[in-house]
Amino acid sequence: MSEQILRISRILIQKKKGFDAVRYLYYGITQDPTNVELYLELGNALKQSLEYKIALKIYKKALQLAQMQENSDLIQKISNKLENFYLLSPEDVLEGPQIGFFIRSIMKMVSQLGKKDWF
Repeated sequence: MSEQILRISRILIQKKKGFDAVRYLYYGITQDPTNVELYLELGNALKQSLEYKIALKIYKKALQLAQMQENSDLIQKISNKLENFYLLSPEDVLEGPQIGFFIRSIMKMVSQLGKKDWF
């Protein structure tokens, strides 16, 4: 059962249908709550669906399960995902003046393409 869910969810993720994959994977986890690969794919689907905070929690849960099962291959795979996972903190978010500068820069680029002189 878990293998079928993994196969279907990987296909959905490849087709950029992360939200649909999340439903399958959540069902799979309810049926087999110790399957590390289901958690890993759920993290991938959530990340694709732009649910970064939840994806990070799921990756950490997958790492915890992999360590309990002493599965070194999955531990390495999940650790690599966590190392390459960057989540913006509130301190990193652009402030008002930075956003204004960014928008003005974009508008200038668009006006140079002959659309409209905005300034």
